[in-house]
Amino acid sequence: MSSQISPMAPIPAHGTNDPLWQKRWHSYEPVITPLRCIPLVTNVEPCGAIVAQLADGSHLWITSDGDLPVDLRQAKGFRVTRSHDDNPTVDEVVYDSTPDGEQREHGSTIVPLIQAITAFITERHFVDAPAELFTVKVVGANAGHKARSRSRGRVTEDRSDAVATYGRAVGELEESGFRRVHERVSAEWPLAVLARGHEVFTVFVAHVCPTPPPSLQRDSPADRCNHVIAHPQNAAEKVRVSAALDNALTTGDAHGVLVAAMQLMQPCTARDQPRSAW
Repeated sequence: MSSQISPMAPIPAHGTNDPLWQKRWHSYEPVITPLRCIPLVTNVEPCGAIVAQLADGSHLWITSDGDLPVDLRQAKGFRVTRSHDDNPTVDEVVYDSTPDGEQREHGSTIVPLIQAITAFITERHFVDAPAELFTVKVVGANAGHKARSRSRGRVTEDRSDAVATYGRAVGELEESGFRRVHERVSAEWPLAVLARGHEVFTVFVAHVCPTPPPSLQRDSPADRCNHVIAHPQNAAEKVRVSAALDNALTTGDAHGVLVAAMQLMQPCTARDQPRSAW
């Protein structure tokens, strides 16, 4: 995999309104999120399996000693096979930590599972590099010392288009009386800091995080968390993440502890900052 930071694979667009799907998705988030970070498009099947799509058209089928239980804590290890809907000859075991599996000593611990999958797809080149998406961000503080953040222009795969939008955004601020106090001149990641009295804004080209489907989005665009590790936005979500943390601590799942801790502890602009107009 590339060492560059890239967006996570998107959340599936279909079936996400189903309560059972949502329950399985949230329960197995400690497994799903690392797979999406690889990035693999990952879904939860109604029959009780996690499916991760590979670049050659095949997929990974993740179960336990049978179908995955709704509650991750009840899983008796993980069994990962690679198969192909259109080619029945593609059938191989990638990892098996179920009671009779070759990696049974790992049980339901998630870290060895993700390590095995990562090693397998890296060696076999079964992952596509995601398309990079760019936008221009303007963030800073107004004269009342209130935080402000907005995007300029459209989301684009054309970096040069984003750089051109960056130039226009900087020019508009200068026309309104701002002056540049710092600039990083770059054909790829330009950045400028502009000030006017007590107002300070930073303009820069940024990667765009993928947007969740409508069924998993919050009521207002300003209320959605688009961080790579999504933060809980209400009491119910916080309870779910806390439960995932408790499970990770109980099972010794270091990656699960890290993900849950980041969800609970990092600041979140969608949750923590006041909403107001420019």
